[in-house]
Amino acid sequence: MVWRKWFVRGVVFTIVGLCAAIAVLYQRFTNPAAVRQQVLAKLQTHFPGATASIDSARLRILGGISVSELRLVRNDDPDKTEILHVPSAVIYHDKQKMPGELCVRKMELLRPRLRAERRADGTWNLQGLTGALQPNLPLPTITIVEGTIVLEDRSTEGDVRSLELTKVELTLVNDPMATVAIEGSAFSDVAGQVRLRGQWQRQSHVVELTITAQQIALAGIGAGRLEKLCPNLAGLQVAGRADLQAALKYRPDESEPLVYSAQFTVTGATLTHPKLPLPLEDVHLTA
Repeated sequence: MVWRKWFVRGVVFTIVGLCAAIAVLYQRFTNPAAVRQQVLAKLQTHFPGATASIDSARLRILGGISVSELRLVRNDDPDKTEILHVPSAVIYHDKQKMPGELCVRKMELLRPRLRAERRADGTWNLQGLTGALQPNLPLPTITIVEGTIVLEDRSTEGDVRSLELTKVELTLVNDPMATVAIEGSAFSDVAGQVRLRGQWQRQSHVVELTITAQQIALAGIGAGRLEKLCPNLAGLQVAGRADLQAALKYRPDESEPLVYSAQFTVTGATLTHPKLPLPLEDVHLTA
């Protein structure tokens, strides 16, 4: 009878131990402070060249981790200017991985704002943020909703040239392993709705992109931009629509890393200029 008592006690102790372990794991993965710390640790692993901060991170009832006010700044930036600001994001954990390890399967970034700056020496503020890439490990799927991308060029003396893209809808999918497919759209005050499609080769770092924009409004472009390129065009007014098709390829190992081609097609436009006796109407142009 003694062995029965010890057997029962052993079963009871085992059940109690399992319950305690489950309680500890549950506390760890549902405690907002613990979840926030895990997210920060994962961000620091992926972005060793930057300092990441978030206001809060909590588990959602329907799955995933809800993150608020995510920010990234460069470690070597004395001004601590934000490179990325994400008011709200959802991180989905890969459930097939071992418990206790936060392995990101998918990220949804809601209303993010990214500032990409080209410096005077030709480098970009995004360089050196990420750690060494591991092409043998899959990257999480990234979805951007209602994003904003600000591009600033400070590589030449004078005024800073900038371009802001709004309403950014972008998806990056790592399938197959060596390729990241890129597809999305954005809105520009100059080109209107712009569509983007391409891919990034993770091993060679080659990027290929196709950019298309249709029904670009030409009104105001002549007065605002063409005069800066050619002062003799002062007073030129253009009205009409145009389409743009561009192909870009970035090969970092080549002597000329950036290669691109573009076709600009104007149909049914009207041009007026003080030196023209009459307006030029129904202009068709392909450049």
